[in-house]
Amino acid sequence: MTTFLVPIAKLLDELGTQYADQDVAVLTVRPNGDRACIAVPQRALVGTNGRAHDCQSMNTAVGLFAAFCTTVSYVPQLKKCWETGSAGDLSLRMVLILALGVATWIGYGVLQSDIVIIIANSVSLCLLLGILYFKLKERRAPRK
Repeated sequence: MTTFLVPIAKLLDELGTQYADQDVAVLTVRPNGDRACIAVPQRALVGTNGRAHDCQSMNTAVGLFAAFCTTVSYVPQLKKCWETGSAGDLSLRMVLILALGVATWIGYGVLQSDIVIIIANSVSLCLLLGILYFKLKERRAPRK
């Protein structure tokens, strides 16, 4: 039995047009001449050799590092707000738009089933809500 990776365009007649959006097909030819085809997306083949798998691990490591940096970036500002009890220099509109953007990233992470995006942005949103608390508390305080 011999197996080939074949561009999908060469096998559309055999597979049917419902597979036109796939990248490649796995074609198996048995010794008696029988053929079997399975359409697969190119991304399904990632990890079939060591280099592709190593690249995927590197991508994940870079993503985790980026998520860590952007999430931790809120800590100094929240600490300052906590110590001073004020978020006076921050624009309320900026904080609200940023919170909306981070919440949207959480939704995107859910849609993509990407736990790194979900967790990093959930932590970021919690820290940002802490900053928002100080900003709103300051606005409600009577002016002197």
